[in-house]
Amino acid sequence: MQPAPVSSENIRTMNKKNEEFLIVAASCRAMVRSVSQAGYRCRGIDLFADWDAQQICEVQQVSSFEAAVRAATNLPDRLRTLIGAGVENAVAGREDPFCGRPVYAPLGQTLVNLSDPFFVAGELQAANFPTLPISRHCPATGTWMEKPIHAGGGQGVRRIDSAAFSAIPKPDAKQVYYQQYVPGVVCGASFVAAQGTCELMGVCRQIPSTSATHPFLYSGSYGPFALNPEIERQVCGMARVLADACNLQGWFGIDFIEREGVAWLLELNPRYTASMEILERISKQSLFDYHLNAFEPLSPTGFSLPRAKALLGKQYVYWESEDPVVVQTDAHRQLVQLGKSAERFVTDIPWPGTAIETAMPICTVWATAGTEAAVLEELVLARQAVLKLFRQKKPPRNKFWRSVF
Repeated sequence: MQPAPVSSENIRTMNKKNEEFLIVAASCRAMVRSVSQAGYRCRGIDLFADWDAQQICEVQQVSSFEAAVRAATNLPDRLRTLIGAGVENAVAGREDPFCGRPVYAPLGQTLVNLSDPFFVAGELQAANFPTLPISRHCPATGTWMEKPIHAGGGQGVRRIDSAAFSAIPKPDAKQVYYQQYVPGVVCGASFVAAQGTCELMGVCRQIPSTSATHPFLYSGSYGPFALNPEIERQVCGMARVLADACNLQGWFGIDFIEREGVAWLLELNPRYTASMEILERISKQSLFDYHLNAFEPLSPTGFSLPRAKALLGKQYVYWESEDPVVVQTDAHRQLVQLGKSAERFVTDIPWPGTAIETAMPICTVWATAGTEAAVLEELVLARQAVLKLFRQKKPPRNKFWRSVF
């Protein structure tokens, strides 16, 4: 009897264990999880090399994004490379930053264009989408957001009333731009552009920053949420215009504010975004095969979000004290214990002995609840518990995490 033929899909599944990807990012843990969940091996290079990331694969810690690029270039093998948050700014404009290593991400002029708010606005205006006024210099009237051109996570962003602008130190006009301020809840829409399509994967809302010194620092997200049809039409239309204009392939995110029936684009992130992990966890699916399909046609099965009304939220816990704190063994142990729970859990867990400086993240807390108010309340409690744990000079021994709440 002749053996049954092996389908191309089965061959692909069998070969996955022999395929390995290199992930270079500020923090690679979420992308490592996505790639591993899709069935591939990986290794990472990032600024933290957190404990839970290293439970999945080998992660090399570096001190800067440029050091991350150098470390990737110096690896002896030619691993296919993915780049995450922060690294896209370090390699913008460079056609071959990894010296011949295959890169499954936008590079060169594509990144230059997408990081140029004036290029983005011009493309949207040409397609008849409304855009927020932007300027290279702070206008004389109104309220504006001063934004670094090359930054991420809301770092360096500040709100400026132009009437008081004369009293504020002037930044280098080549490094920042000004975008008119629009109040409202920031939403993050996740997309994958591949094989001539641009598909919306899901939408999350951002959690306002709790930092008094960094009010626009990315704090976290929760979702998923459905958009009303008109807003979805606008957001998907803007995504298609920008993907086509820049030949953007793979996963990317659009941050926008909905106000009076208009979706106002704030920025586009040409990479795996923080809210994508929420969509992956709540759907129990990985987006990586959809990203890979942009570079190696795979015909992945359809991505779908559950119809249940439960919301999943994640929030970064930043250390805001002027004095740094060192992660004690007991604190680390309790974070690991919580990381194993079901409804409230922790990721991005630092190693014992790690020094946490002012405005640095300690970890990420997660919560699930049935309503928006409930999931935000759960995240507040989890965040307060982490901070309480780290504010203790001598963390208590032999206490489970639930005793901290």
